Amino acid sequence: MQRFARYQVKRNDDLGVPDFWNERFQDIDLRLAARENDAANLQAIGDQLISVGISRLNDVFIPMIVEAQSRLNTLGASFSAESTDTKTIAASGDMSFVLTPVTATNYVYTDYVSIRAAAAPENQMLARVQLFDRGKRLLSVSIISAEGNGEFSDWLFRVGTPPETGHATRTDNPHEVTAAQVGAYTTTQADNATNAIATALIAVLAPISNALLKANGLSDLPDKPAARSALGLGALAVLSSAGFGDLASNIWATAATFIGNAANKAITANAVWSAALPVDLGNALSGAVTLDLATGINFKGTLGGSITLADPLNAKDGQCGSFNWTQGSAAGRTVNFGATWYPIDARWPTFSTAANASNYLSWQVVSGAVIFSGGKLNG
Repeated sequence: MQRFARYQVKRNDDLGVPDFWNERFQDIDLRLAARENDAANLQAIGDQLISVGISRLNDVFIPMIVEAQSRLNTLGASFSAESTDTKTIAASGDMSFVLTPVTATNYVYTDYVSIRAAAAPENQMLARVQLFDRGKRLLSVSIISAEGNGEFSDWLFRVGTPPETGHATRTDNPHEVTAAQVGAYTTTQADNATNAIATALIAVLAPISNALLKANGLSDLPDKPAARSALGLGALAVLSSAGFGDLASNIWATAATFIGNAANKAITANAVWSAALPVDLGNALSGAVTLDLATGINFKGTLGGSITLADPLNAKDGQCGSFNWTQGSAAGRTVNFGATWYPIDARWPTFSTAANASNYLSWQVVSGAVIFSGGKLNG
């Protein structure tokens, strides 16, 4: 109830009179005291309600919870069973177990069961139930997979889940093996291994990089022949200067390589004059004689009978040469020519067939033909 009129100040009120204010403050004080008394009563009522509520919970709800828990335990026990048959862990095949009398009575089997060794649960099998004969307490299953191994006689049967047969083709988990099976590193292990390799490489590469500095010039390598071999360098790499002898086997032509027209060779006067020395064909030439122009430039010999100079071998266009022969001790020995020999102006020269006479001819190869001129020598 509002009491504003009682507290209202009016015109001509004497505000300095104590009774004017005391009357109003007394009324307010009485109202505040009444509310404080009400608060104590309300607190007592609240405490009483809480006490009654707790008592109600203890008397009604807790027994209900205990009963529900008991029923759940009983329900869970219905899906569990035990057996004392002696069996060996297997990954496939059919098995039968006789369940214990206590667990077989109310046993409710599912399509798949997990069969674990009670003493070593890591040894287990996953099986599909084929038949359960409650009267005989006989549970027949087909084994699908197994973990562990060994023979046991204390088995626990629990609800099993069907195997995931589509794992290999699933897009959300396409691999067919676990990280543990392939020995995969954890992220921390991979980081540690990478850091260790980086540290080792830095330690190894630092001296190598310094050794290859231009300023070092490989001077820090103790075995110079080994360093030269590793870099693919030959003996010339360590010479301060190279003379003729150092280059002879690599650059300069010999008489044989000059005559044989070897590539990538430089010639010397000595090689040219050595190549020009006549090749001695012997002192009993007879029959067909074939000159090999890859083994000589000039040739000589002594007739042991009449001969025919056959088409020469390895003729090179532009090559010049000569053949000087001695008649020998007997007279009448002649020299004839093969198809590729052509005399100048188609006139065959006259050679001496007298005993011990000396004859000479020279030639140049032109387009494969041997153009020659010659005649007898005096003396």
